[in-house]
Amino acid sequence: MPQTLTDIIRRSRQNLEEPAYPSATAAQQSARGLSSANTGQRFWDDTELTDWINDAARDIARRTEDLESINTTLSAMSGVQAYPLMANVVRIHRVEYTPTGSTQVYSPQHTSRDAADQFIGWNPAIQSFAPLIYWIFGTAGSSSDPLTIYFYPVFSSAGTIKVWYYRLPNRIADPAGDAAQYNVAVEIPEGWDDAAVLYVTAKALQKARNPLWTDRQQEYEAKIAQLIDVSRRHSDAMDQVINGFGGNTGYWNLNYLYGWDY
Repeated sequence: MPQTLTDIIRRSRQNLEEPAYPSATAAQQSARGLSSANTGQRFWDDTELTDWINDAARDIARRTEDLESINTTLSAMSGVQAYPLMANVVRIHRVEYTPTGSTQVYSPQHTSRDAADQFIGWNPAIQSFAPLIYWIFGTAGSSSDPLTIYFYPVFSSAGTIKVWYYRLPNRIADPAGDAAQYNVAVEIPEGWDDAAVLYVTAKALQKARNPLWTDRQQEYEAKIAQLIDVSRRHSDAMDQVINGFGGNTGYWNLNYLYGWDY
């Protein structure tokens, strides 16, 4: 089950030998290299640990692209070429367009703006039932120059734009100001929450000038490398579909739908 903020904080404190409540003994503080003046107090408060947990979740999402989402709220409009994208985009995977009142799905291909000139020519305002290409420009989260997707040819009819993309996790607010945040799930793939614990542990030990932080960092990096390897493909099946196009000897033969005899 998803790990909540409370879960990650508790497990991080266990790694740090930090008490669940501010009742550390002098020996515990000394073991961390802290002054006896801090006895009975936490060295890392929940606000600080929450910041590191947010950093961990975002670092994992940026590097592994493991948070996969589909946005279906963009509406294509006739004659409109550019559409602002979501602020939490890491990278776009696929774009689809479905005209209003139709069940057909069109998938324009991604290209760069310069390469798009091969299609656009001198008239970028040409309209078509469905676009052939798209490109992306701008900065995610920017209020002045937001990340924007452009289509060509321009839509000639309304419809729905579906964006398949990798996103950033939602940021958890400071639980010191809102205790309900303790029950919010940390957006990390199931089974990999220990990576966040290692990240927090490394940051905390680094702050405490404890040289063991490098060991926890190496363990974290190993987890990230393994997660990238596993989550890049959530299947060990082949990327091959055997079909009967051009003959009736294969599987997935859908020629009959189109009235083809071969």
